[in-house]
Amino acid sequence: PFRQRELRFDNERVNSLQTIQWQIVNYWQLKNRLPATLDDLRDPISGFIPPFDPETKASYEYRVKGSLSFELCATFNLSSTESDARLGAPKAAVPAIEGGVGAYLDENWEHGPGEKCFARVIDPERYKLPPR
Repeated sequence: PFRQRELRFDNERVNSLQTIQWQIVNYWQLKNRLPATLDDLRDPISGFIPPFDPETKASYEYRVKGSLSFELCATFNLSSTESDARLGAPKAAVPAIEGGVGAYLDENWEHGPGEKCFARVIDPERYKLPPR
């Protein structure tokens, strides 16, 4: 039961990070800039409130690294390979960030136990800004 609880927390962390990531991309598309903090993503109309760690109740770490790049960080209990095997979770194919050559990786949210930061770069050709 304890191990299952750790797996569930890690799965919730990945789901939360995915949600936050897409909220950040949406924010950038609408405002042509990255949010300064996760609190900037709060939206009273849609009701979005940035999720927090399900176990510690702490906010996830978010750092702006450049005009199109950012990091999202969380602390995990177990390795993602163990979580995926236990939960039967499929891995999504996503564009690789390094090199920008369009290669696809299936370890987009791969992590070991402990803190892991995921570097992300918004591709402005893929996520075009809406016409003004």
